Amino acid sequence: MTLFYLTGLMYFDGCEADEKRALLPDGTDHNPPHFASLFIEKAATYKEHWFPGQIKDPRTVTVQGHDRDVVEFRIPVRSVLTFPDDADIPAKCVDFEDGLPKLQDADPAFEPNLVDPDTIAEVVIRGGTLRPLMLNKVPVVQWEVANQTGPITIRARALGDDRQPTGPEFTFTVPAGTDVILSNSPDFIANSGINSHHGSHPVGPHFELYEKIAKAGHKGMLSNAKAKKLVGPLKPTNAYLQYLEKLKRFEVEGCTGSCCTPPADSKAALSVRSTLSD
Repeated sequence: MTLFYLTGLMYFDGCEADEKRALLPDGTDHNPPHFASLFIEKAATYKEHWFPGQIKDPRTVTVQGHDRDVVEFRIPVRSVLTFPDDADIPAKCVDFEDGLPKLQDADPAFEPNLVDPDTIAEVVIRGGTLRPLMLNKVPVVQWEVANQTGPITIRARALGDDRQPTGPEFTFTVPAGTDVILSNSPDFIANSGINSHHGSHPVGPHFELYEKIAKAGHKGMLSNAKAKKLVGPLKPTNAYLQYLEKLKRFEVEGCTGSCCTPPADSKAALSVRSTLSD
């Protein structure tokens, strides 16, 4: 069994359909910037052919009084991501209807652009079981792939000039059983003082990043949305999620742009133009 974790600003589409995607709005020009990155704990060895200059090794976090190192693989350009989940086809979404907030609850006029959204990354979800769990009061999606065996290879295919995933492919590979976290958030490690900044930086400006994946011309009133009910707690063992857990800002409900899902009756599936594959 392999566990992946998806946290930060992401919009899950097609949860009730055969083809499922997670869209990560591009927050690289936001204040503070939001970065789409993959994290592993340094204890895991890895092989990589990644975007040049976009591996930050190590990033040191202090958890329970001990320094632990994580490695960040940053995604600098719009890309399509694939995980080794195809052995568990079809994918299942559990508790999404109740456990994740919906952008349509924050703004009933919100409609996602499923043809050419302004994303930094789009995740293809083919198999496994996804369920939201609470990290303090913030939902994190745990993605369990039961039948994955052997090394784990994450692939990022950059979009070309035609806005199709025809650009170069970048990969990294880690041993079986390694937790991999995909985050679309500010740089919490470098900006450990972000709590004081966040006090004057309300939730709305973070949440409004979702407008980048709205249909053209839509300027909504996105500020926040809440899940219908609390779901089971996440008890992380890897260093990055344990570090997020201890940050005070994660004790405030709604203090981050939580993962969001469309209504259960949405059957639309994302395509990058005409290409079907984060």
